[in-house]
Amino acid sequence: MDWNLIFNESAKRRHLSPLREAASFIDRDDVLNMTGGVPNSSLFPFETASFTLSDGSCINFTPVEMKRALQYNMSLGLSDFLKLLTTLVIKYHNPPNMETRDLCVINGAQEGISKCFDLIVSEGDSVLVPKSVYTGVLSILEVYKLNYVTFEEDENGIIPQSLSNALYRWTKESNKPAPKVLYTIPNACNPTGTSTSGDRRKEIYKIAQEYNFVIIEDDAYFFLNFEEKFEPSFLSMDTDGRVLHVDSFSKIIAPGLRLGYVCAPRDVIYRINAFVQSTIQQVSTFTQMLMYKLLTTWNEKGFDNQIKRVRDFYKHQRDCTLISVEKWLNGLAEWNVPKGGMFVWIKILGIHDVDRLCKNALTDFNVGVLSGRIFMTNAAKNPGFIRISFATLTPQRIDEALEKLAIAIREEK
Repeated sequence: MDWNLIFNESAKRRHLSPLREAASFIDRDDVLNMTGGVPNSSLFPFETASFTLSDGSCINFTPVEMKRALQYNMSLGLSDFLKLLTTLVIKYHNPPNMETRDLCVINGAQEGISKCFDLIVSEGDSVLVPKSVYTGVLSILEVYKLNYVTFEEDENGIIPQSLSNALYRWTKESNKPAPKVLYTIPNACNPTGTSTSGDRRKEIYKIAQEYNFVIIEDDAYFFLNFEEKFEPSFLSMDTDGRVLHVDSFSKIIAPGLRLGYVCAPRDVIYRINAFVQSTIQQVSTFTQMLMYKLLTTWNEKGFDNQIKRVRDFYKHQRDCTLISVEKWLNGLAEWNVPKGGMFVWIKILGIHDVDRLCKNALTDFNVGVLSGRIFMTNAAKNPGFIRISFATLTPQRIDEALEKLAIAIREEK
């Protein structure tokens, strides 16, 4: 994969900061370091820290560890934490040619996705996206005034033939340059809840090879898969170095920690790192150390137990929600069974102005749901969809909310 054909002009001009690179030996006692404006850690007002975990065990920061946790560190990420992340990537994805890839720690998946797009697209470019897209990504793309080349999805995710047809129409019939990038949430897609099957992912990767586009794989819901097995990621089949894999600890640990990573070809990570150096400089050393300590305290078994705990909780929430959806919305709406995640994507029958429905549900019944319009690449089209979350309310409260939503739908009709 020739990334020089993919990078935009600003990406090609990004280079590492010599000053930030000096942070690579900030922890070395054998270096008499007089390079950067590193504050003297003896002046930090925090001495120690202790965190009690849900199982009763504790994570403690000694005075020496606190000084390190509160100090500058490498822009790529804390070295120990990066090694641990690399181990996790190999365990769950085992990408081919791992020696040609690197990782960079980022402030949650959103920042990683943003920086990936910022390296690739320019104003007026085209991108491949489904007709309904995570609204956080739309807010990134709108800045560039991009052309959306859209394709169809069903309960099994992206339809490869629809993707292929869209590309043919765009490149052959309209004689336009092929899009440089496909954005996808392959597992438990937000907002639809669908997961693209493994066989379809293989077909999609072949299409990417044919048209030479990059895949931004937003895998923040990888571990929130409710099926018996994990489908192979695009990263796991990336023989060409065309996949930018983004993941996050927000859904499985805690979103306030703002921790995620990008795994991509080394040349891409070099430029993401340069981008980080010129913007946020680095992700918090403290939160990286906290996550590192948590994962090493748990070990592999403890992490697997946490994943099971999270999956079991949300699967139970989904199952209870679907019972209530069937109970109250049967005949009023249509929906697919989400294969993971936190959402049910619902098409309201006979009502196109779902914006007004959502407003009335909130003002008249104190029920908050999201209009599908905010997820659409063409916001002028009102498809009649809403998105509901089953993440935080109890099953009893979800049932109450859906009963009231049904009343609101009938009144709207």
